[in-house]
Amino acid sequence: MYRPQRLMTIPPGWMAEPFAVPFVAADVNGGNVIAPTLEFKNLPIPMDRDYDFWLCGMAYSCPQNLDFLAFRLRDAWGNYLSDDYCLTSFYAMPAGVNPDRGGGFVPVFEPPVYCPHGSFLQLDVKNVLSLGDASYAWGNLELRGFKLVPIGACAA
Repeated sequence: MYRPQRLMTIPPGWMAEPFAVPFVAADVNGGNVIAPTLEFKNLPIPMDRDYDFWLCGMAYSCPQNLDFLAFRLRDAWGNYLSDDYCLTSFYAMPAGVNPDRGGGFVPVFEPPVYCPHGSFLQLDVKNVLSLGDASYAWGNLELRGFKLVPIGACAA
């Protein structure tokens, strides 16, 4: 597995501000169900153009699908972050499991994945069930991390 190692430092006069990047499944296929063995590839997840984003983890909105849907994520340079598809539960915990903390605890990417401002990540998703099994509606992802912003500024 390729994992880019980037030194994360906070320069003087800057701060790390928590930030989330939403990815809405309905934007891809109208929110339709994803049938067994069906995959969607190269789905772009655009980053804002204001400040760099450091991806620390993901939350997923459909906990019932954690064992049926699998993801494969690429960084801003097209490098896969895993050798193959990983079940959703390896990449993201269900949002809303712990509402007082803004959703479920997320598996943490160590080190955080660097996403330059204006770049995009690419997501592949597939239903790992066999033909003849049930189809599932797939939910929304939220990429959680932080932006480095000048002290006194607010990330968009």
